[in-house]
Amino acid sequence: MKLVQRYIYKQVSEQKLAKEDAKLMLQELHNSSRDKDFAIIGMAGKMPGADDLKQYWVNLCGSKSNINEFPNNRWEDCAPLASGKKADYRKGGYLEEIDKFDTEFFNISPQEAKYMNPMQRLLLQTSYEAIEDAGYGGERIYGSNAGVYIGVESTSILNYNQLFSKSDSMMFTGSMNGILASRISFHYNLKGPSMVIDTACSSSLTAIIMACQALESNQCDLAIVGGICLNLLPSLKKNILDMVESGDDLIRAFDQNANGTSWGEAVGLIVIKPLWKAIKDGDSVQAVIKGWAINNDGASNGITAPDAKAQEAVIVDAWKNAEINPESIQYIETHGTGTILGDPIEIKGITNAFQRFTEKKQFCAIGSVKTNIGHTVGASGIVSLIKVVLMLKHKKMVASLNFSKPNKFIQFIESPVFVNDILRDWEKGQEARRAGISSFGFSGTNCHIIVEEAIQAKYADKTLQEEQNVFIVSAKNKDSIKELIQKYYYFFLENSNINLADVCYTANTGRGHYNFRLVIICESLVDLVEKLKHIVTKGFDKILSNEVFYGEHNVVSIRTDNKKNEITEQEKNKLSENANTKIIEYLKKNDIEVLKEICQKYVNGADVKWIEMYRNLNCKKVNLPTYPFRKIRCWSDKSGTGKLDNNIRENIHPLLDYCVVDSIYNT
Repeated sequence: MKLVQRYIYKQVSEQKLAKEDAKLMLQELHNSSRDKDFAIIGMAGKMPGADDLKQYWVNLCGSKSNINEFPNNRWEDCAPLASGKKADYRKGGYLEEIDKFDTEFFNISPQEAKYMNPMQRLLLQTSYEAIEDAGYGGERIYGSNAGVYIGVESTSILNYNQLFSKSDSMMFTGSMNGILASRISFHYNLKGPSMVIDTACSSSLTAIIMACQALESNQCDLAIVGGICLNLLPSLKKNILDMVESGDDLIRAFDQNANGTSWGEAVGLIVIKPLWKAIKDGDSVQAVIKGWAINNDGASNGITAPDAKAQEAVIVDAWKNAEINPESIQYIETHGTGTILGDPIEIKGITNAFQRFTEKKQFCAIGSVKTNIGHTVGASGIVSLIKVVLMLKHKKMVASLNFSKPNKFIQFIESPVFVNDILRDWEKGQEARRAGISSFGFSGTNCHIIVEEAIQAKYADKTLQEEQNVFIVSAKNKDSIKELIQKYYYFFLENSNINLADVCYTANTGRGHYNFRLVIICESLVDLVEKLKHIVTKGFDKILSNEVFYGEHNVVSIRTDNKKNEITEQEKNKLSENANTKIIEYLKKNDIEVLKEICQKYVNGADVKWIEMYRNLNCKKVNLPTYPFRKIRCWSDKSGTGKLDNNIRENIHPLLDYCVVDSIYNT
């Protein structure tokens, strides 16, 4: 790059290149060099024993195993399709429920939602949580050039249609594998690439690499990427996979008593974009993807057999791609399935990779989250990555479970690695905390990704604090806004050092604005917490402060006299225009009475351009509580037999594509 820069300078000095052209070329060169690193700016997921990433981290720190019996409520839903009793099925890492979905929030009718594969529903909700965590909720991401990449192992796709005794045309879109990604793109009107990736166990890590490559080549500006794995029924104790499954359903990665793997479920998504752009846009950088590599075993010992040479090569290639010193790697999240064949081969690959560059022994910790939650197949890469990002954020290494005595085929004492079997502080070396994540597919596709901690002080200046802060909470119904207010209240109690201006900026511009609205004018975080506490304990009916505003509205075509809080589209437009004019006035005068007028108009239904309040402030996005979805059951109301009635409404007018419902009463 320096040679190119010198050439450009020389061309200018010899008057062979105009200064303006040279400036553009140097800027483009500078940007291309910074595109190599990618920022993780949002995360969300559900794991066994954890409905969110906060609980996931608590479980990891507590060395908790979430390998349990299949939940009773799910067994009742799927028992008609079972080929035996519950006792005939294995334990595993299961999600507690997969039948709930907020139909109102996503504007999907209960009838359509019922026929949607639970994977589609979970991905929709988790994607919005990740988007909000990144500070791009509401309209901020809508219509953008964002890509969606979903990793899923196709044989684990739920044959959900078996639960229905009769076919319905909505089953077509509800069960298509390719729509797992497109549902997200459609809902948010995203224009970037949208694809489903299947490389077996390495699917979600492959998806992350493909997303990085798309960002690198400017195919999209931002990417939502991750994976999912669900099981309609658990695995039978006697089946064709007995040779790889654990005898007691526990995974003992790298242990002498390792005797196989155990299956798990999960959904995890991250939001990523080029690091330089994340810094420029004031995003909350949670970790940095430094480099990656992907390869295949080729003609190895068997199409499903792991290959140490291929695993060694993919790790070395990832280090080269990241342009890092391998000795700076302090932790590797392994594939770690706990199989007799796979574990020694993986350590051999890692050891050989390190020994190309260093003779140091036992300096790099390793672990496997599969010992906590089971092998989540196509989602295993994303749950591993999220685990590592949480460790980087909290500066701690969590324990790999079920390890007491090393596998006799692994010589750890002569290896660069050791199994991290206790919770320990992650001490920083000479460079940033840095880790690798491996994911090796049954397909022979191997992936390795390098991530490092985000140094926030390096990326952002201190945010300016304003005396008159405006904090907004909004939801689509009263129960949800109450729950969201509670989430904020307890979040602030636990995060008392968070920057208030950043909080308000993120809440006001990075969240949706719905029919139920609360606005609080506050001068400090203590002031905000006190006002939230009053609402949490007393409710909306006893708001005493003239700096707290609450309102509900419903947009109608024609206002009726007997309905409260109704507003026509014309009235809303006029109210919005007036409120946004007041913002200009407020920014000039800094008059709190004008600000109160704006707040009142907002809770009455105005669309306020809150972003204008922050044009001249150096505010940054922060990670805040996400929207609390309503848990509406969307499931088959009749038990299927595994065979469908395929005579679906054949007598339809030729100008109609297909019949969605028989009548308005089906919606």
